[in-house]
Amino acid sequence: MDFSCTRGAGFVSPTGNTACVVFTRASGLYDALTVRCDLRDHTYTTPPKPQSCGTDSGQTIELGDSARFLCAGDTILDHVGTRNPYATDYTTWFDPTQNPAVGPLAGLGYGNSIKVDAITCTSTRSGVDCRNTATGVGFLIGMSSYRLTGRRPGR
Repeated sequence: MDFSCTRGAGFVSPTGNTACVVFTRASGLYDALTVRCDLRDHTYTTPPKPQSCGTDSGQTIELGDSARFLCAGDTILDHVGTRNPYATDYTTWFDPTQNPAVGPLAGLGYGNSIKVDAITCTSTRSGVDCRNTATGVGFLIGMSSYRLTGRRPGR
């Protein structure tokens, strides 16, 4: 089953460990279509923490013009819990032009996808797989591993 929209979307993995939000440019938070995913727990080896990072690193990943880990002290996971994170039949859609704040996140079941403009995210048993279909850039992130794909040189 695919869910589609042209504004923004948020979801949580069936395990409740990963939460993601796709922000359109209209959100005012990013200059371009961007997806951000945060993990509660992970067992993979994190990339080296940038010296300029004064907070957490290695549990937040972003896909805009490239896929990269972020230095982030906040978490999208704060929005999990007011709806059932284990549900498989709905995803939270929001309109960032009306309300840029993300509401309570809903579950995205294994094998289901969301599509916002050129970004498609799919829930898999290995983790969340997000891609920009226009550029080929993407990531797969889960409890035990991650993979960044199509990274542009110099980024």
